[in-house]
Amino acid sequence: MDRKRSRSSRFGIYVFLIVEDKSGEAEKAVKAVEGRKHIAGAAYPGFIGAVPNVEAAIDLMDLPGVTYDGVLTDMYLTKEPVGLEIVMECQKREIPCVVCTDCHSHPENNFWYKLAQHMGADLVTDKDWGRAVDLLIQKIDYEGGEKR
Repeated sequence: MDRKRSRSSRFGIYVFLIVEDKSGEAEKAVKAVEGRKHIAGAAYPGFIGAVPNVEAAIDLMDLPGVTYDGVLTDMYLTKEPVGLEIVMECQKREIPCVVCTDCHSHPENNFWYKLAQHMGADLVTDKDWGRAVDLLIQKIDYEGGEKR
């Protein structure tokens, strides 16, 4: 795959974007990322944070010179399955993506989860951000054609 890696990932540091609208869940996601010393979060190495909506995420993806190695997103932001927009944006930009969500709170909408998986996103269904980070690292390493 010809996807460009961030400059940081070449040195063993990953650059992630986290998309989560609930502040408590965003804190959990950030802590899951912070727990791994080889990961830089959000936009710049050494900065870890989360954005609450699709617009903010796309704005960060559009910043010149910033390349993300992976994206972690919830599916339901503001009670709508707009996480699918994040998945589509990642697919378009060839950025590995993991949807970390609680399917049990939206069982009637399994279609959106299946569609996200069909589009190449992996799914963590029990809102386990640590597992989502691990899965994203595996996905980045696999899609990048190398194992660090």
